[in-house]
Amino acid sequence: MRPLLSCFTLSARLVVGVFMSLLAGASVGVADDAPTRGTRFVIADEVGDWGIPSPYLHDRRGPGFILTSLVFDTLIWKDATGAFVPSLAETWTVDDTGATFTLHPKARWHDGVPVTADDVVFTVGMFREFPLASLDLSRIQSVRALDDHTVRFEMTQPFAPFLATIAGVMPIVGRHLHGAVETPMTLGLPQAAIGSGPFRLEHYDRVQGATLFRANHAYHRGRPTVEEIAFVRMTPPVAVAGVRKGTVDLATSVPVRDAESLAAAGVRLLVHDTGHPVRLKYNTRHPVLADGRVRRAFAHFIDRKRVIETVYLGWAVPWDPRGLAPLADPARDPYPFDPGAGQRLLEQAGWSRTPDGPWIRENEAVRLDLLAPRAQESLARLIGQQLGAQGLGVAVRLLDRGAFDEALRQGAYDLALTSHGLLGDPDVFRQGVLGTRPDSDRYTANPDLVAALEAQVTQTDPARRQALLARAGELYARDLPSYVLVSPRRAAVAPEPFFFTPGGVGPGVPSVLNKLAFLP
Repeated sequence: MRPLLSCFTLSARLVVGVFMSLLAGASVGVADDAPTRGTRFVIADEVGDWGIPSPYLHDRRGPGFILTSLVFDTLIWKDATGAFVPSLAETWTVDDTGATFTLHPKARWHDGVPVTADDVVFTVGMFREFPLASLDLSRIQSVRALDDHTVRFEMTQPFAPFLATIAGVMPIVGRHLHGAVETPMTLGLPQAAIGSGPFRLEHYDRVQGATLFRANHAYHRGRPTVEEIAFVRMTPPVAVAGVRKGTVDLATSVPVRDAESLAAAGVRLLVHDTGHPVRLKYNTRHPVLADGRVRRAFAHFIDRKRVIETVYLGWAVPWDPRGLAPLADPARDPYPFDPGAGQRLLEQAGWSRTPDGPWIRENEAVRLDLLAPRAQESLARLIGQQLGAQGLGVAVRLLDRGAFDEALRQGAYDLALTSHGLLGDPDVFRQGVLGTRPDSDRYTANPDLVAALEAQVTQTDPARRQALLARAGELYARDLPSYVLVSPRRAAVAPEPFFFTPGGVGPGVPSVLNKLAFLP
């Protein structure tokens, strides 16, 4: 076996070679054909650097998880229909007290050591002692190995999201590697990137924004269909040019202006909703915004159709204010653009206004700040204009991401434009309403809403759980701690057999990069 250490002591020639071949227009892939064994598959991404693909070292955002999943397997995985299929686990059973998994007998770590149930037990203990913010294991009572290839999870109570939020997203690590150091965060390369997945980490270059992966020929679910994956940072124009030349196989996102011409040229595009809607977040502790009638009035003042046409050039969909999905039927929109309805709600709240004057509350003109990250400048200014046109004094303040998150964390805002993913298990709704992340509502003022959101977690009957979620959605839309506006759509260049995973990859990442597309 080739020593893994050599993967990380290579000179920069490996990375430079990839870039030179792209710049020279060398044929490193064919954008409209399925990947074939023995080829290098080039993926263009505007960011490129998503950290080292290892559980504690990758960027916490979705693409970091995606790249790590190439190297580290979870127990189960989602296929093209969104259903769970075997990954490290060959079979599994779930009941109200827990779940039992039987591992694939041929699963091996990249260094050749067999994967065992003891590795799963160790992984759970490691993430409990050194937690990841994205992985909540608090409802696991115990986990134990029944034999070398069988592991049993016992839960503190029934837990409906278990498969989606634990078994399908927790990367399993080797005890012989991560257990050899005092704290797993200090484990360096190459050991930190020894997984059991279909690809090995070949080279990582933070400066160049390039990550190279080599096929794991001994992978227990079959040899990957490509020999090497080059994940490379490229600006959108360079990526599009590479697609046209045939030097780029997959582009994670292409500009709206190029999508139509690429499709006309026969390039396969996957257009999908990101499931990452932008929300107008109200500070419900602010005296002006504590009244639900005021929050509902503001929603009626916003023309979402114009937002979609102006800011997103048509590449967005209105989101249902009830929480979890795009608005399927405009006739059921509880907050259509209706300035008259908004005016009546403000009058019911005791506000007054002279013709063409500002709204007055308690003898003072209403003035509010709207905070937004700089990347949302166009949307923020349009929302500010729309609210201003209805007599509200709104000042737009643009902040860098760190300062913006800190302002949300401290509650130092009136209105804010935030966004977080709503794909994956429906429990993401509860986390967004009751959670403590900067972009969460942290809204507990309605005990009925809290009760419905908490009850759905332990309801394992799908129909009853859906009824609880629907009830929570109606209560949320009435109280409106945030007004969910629109969700952008995205186009990716993706050859056969790539697909967009319903509900997102893993925890709900909106990406066409599902590792199953690289497997036979």
